[in-house]
Amino acid sequence: MIKYREITESDNAAVAALVRDNLKQFNLDIPGTAYFDEGLDHLSDYYGNGERRYFVIENDNGEVIGGIGYDRFEPMKDTAELQKLYLADAAKGSGLGYELIDFIEDRMREAGYKASYLETHENLQAAIHIYEKKGYKEIERPKEVGHSTMNRFFRKELSKTMLLYHTGFIVIKEPDVHHGRRNADFGQGFYLTADEEFASHWAVERKGEDVIVNTYEFDTKGLEIKTFDRDEEWFGYIYGNRHGKADELTADVIIGPIANDTIYDTNGIVTSGFFKPEEAVRLFLIGPEYRQITLKTKKAAAQLKWLSSRIITHEEIARNKEILATEETEYMKLLAKEIEKL
Repeated sequence: MIKYREITESDNAAVAALVRDNLKQFNLDIPGTAYFDEGLDHLSDYYGNGERRYFVIENDNGEVIGGIGYDRFEPMKDTAELQKLYLADAAKGSGLGYELIDFIEDRMREAGYKASYLETHENLQAAIHIYEKKGYKEIERPKEVGHSTMNRFFRKELSKTMLLYHTGFIVIKEPDVHHGRRNADFGQGFYLTADEEFASHWAVERKGEDVIVNTYEFDTKGLEIKTFDRDEEWFGYIYGNRHGKADELTADVIIGPIANDTIYDTNGIVTSGFFKPEEAVRLFLIGPEYRQITLKTKKAAAQLKWLSSRIITHEEIARNKEILATEETEYMKLLAKEIEKL
């Protein structure tokens, strides 16, 4: 299970090794990169106030497998610099990079920043792909940079407005938050995603009906938002809703990971009661992570503005089914391995 926490003195050596190992893999163990930062071996001394913070993530064994931080970027007004996003090799390819960015952007907003800036290098193509998927736009090299060797620069507005997508069989301009099932994972509400690709990839056909992706603009200003990560709290909330427990969350909006057994066909085995709760949690953490946004109140729905809709073609759906089949095969292999351990 992944655990987030702020860096402490005891983490300094592990984080420094993580940074240097990653940079060395991509031939960036050279001057003008974080590899030679004077304070790299003592990061806990630098971070730790409202303007700059650094977080590490631990695995089940208490090992530091990644980290990310931010600091004020003085050349740009109200802007934080996203810093030192690194993962151990074993943690790569699991979606953690996306999760870490979501996490740190929330911390930036809480600190009052209105934009996020980052600098990277063309050698780090996997990282650049993640940044672009998360909405970062490339900009010209600023007059002042933190590391002179970096040659790619990105910025993202940390707006309270989000573009969201909902796939169904009709155009929905005014969603009803009380229409859905009470035993859905995040309870009754209107379910959306910020990932346009995901919205179309997992569409299913119904005979005689069009499959439609609705696009919305969502203003989160003034709303109470509950954000889940893949952990015991998240699992407990899903488990409770699936088993008819009263939904006691008072948030207007819930944001968090989608349980993969709702995407891939596992016949409901994970939360069927066959496994102990602590075992089911482990199974829930397997596979790629996709996130969903659920509007729980009329107040939230009133701040959702319908923009457009489009019909997904039969050819698109056929291609997407092939993608799903490949992902499902990989997921079921991972699930089977984990069940064997239990």
